[in-house]
Amino acid sequence: MTDDLPRSRMTKATFKGRMKWAIVVLIPFSVLFAETWLNTQILVKDYKKVELTTECRQLTETLNALKIKQARLENMDRMDVEAPDLGLVAPGPNQIKEICWVNPDINKETDPAPRPQYELAKLSDD
Repeated sequence: MTDDLPRSRMTKATFKGRMKWAIVVLIPFSVLFAETWLNTQILVKDYKKVELTTECRQLTETLNALKIKQARLENMDRMDVEAPDLGLVAPGPNQIKEICWVNPDINKETDPAPRPQYELAKLSDD
């Protein structure tokens, strides 16, 4: 039993000594690990940034092309030039029809002569 006492003191002292050195070694390794992890994350974010920048540039070019196409299609001179080729001409006087709609909800007893309502042809004046 007396042999165990010095041995346990020796193991405690050895353990404390090793822990001091483990902390001394652990700090640089943890700093090195943190730096490596941060550099890896920076690279990952840089790749993502390059992908998004490329996609943004492509979308901007597509948007500009669509704006140019829209402006070209909305040009009234173009419509005047292409209208005869498509068979579109100004309507003649006999081609214009007047559309009249009588509201079925109007009571004929209270309003004997209802006015025709031109809802399809023009906005009401009321």
